[in-house]
Amino acid sequence: MTDVELGWTAGIIDGEGSIEVSGNHQVYVAVSSIDRCITQKLQVLWSGSEWSLGRKTTIGNAIYRWQLTGKKVILLLQTVLPHLVLKGQDAEIAIAFAQTLGKNGRPVPSATREQRDQWILDLREGRRVRHAT
Repeated sequence: MTDVELGWTAGIIDGEGSIEVSGNHQVYVAVSSIDRCITQKLQVLWSGSEWSLGRKTTIGNAIYRWQLTGKKVILLLQTVLPHLVLKGQDAEIAIAFAQTLGKNGRPVPSATREQRDQWILDLREGRRVRHAT
């Protein structure tokens, strides 16, 4: 991976992407775009899934989505973190959240559950603040 590709990836995530935690506590990064070359390039660079959302914008452009989950998403976030301008704090939260995930079925201490809930709120609040400015 070149520095240019890392910077490009960070710029796309900052501008078009989201860093999320799903309802089942899975960390993921997603990018939606009307330019399929962007979502396809992300899949080539980082793997993940790329598909058409099956809907169009108000002017009729198809919307494409790329998404990365699992251990690969943490590697992605750790790698591009120094290049993120807007979503660096979201990446740090997602990395910390992912580090609390253990094996399926193992009980999670209540303090860890509370911290996770706070991180999810922090991610949502960060998006609200950015969209308000």
